[in-house]
Amino acid sequence: MLNGWALVEANNKATIAKWLMDWTGP
Repeated sequence: MLNGWALVEANNKATIAKWLMDWTGP
């Protein structure tokens, strides 16, 4: 359960990081 949540948390952080990079520019 904790591992599952850790995976979701990591995926969310990666998605947010990608969105921020795409939003701030090239």
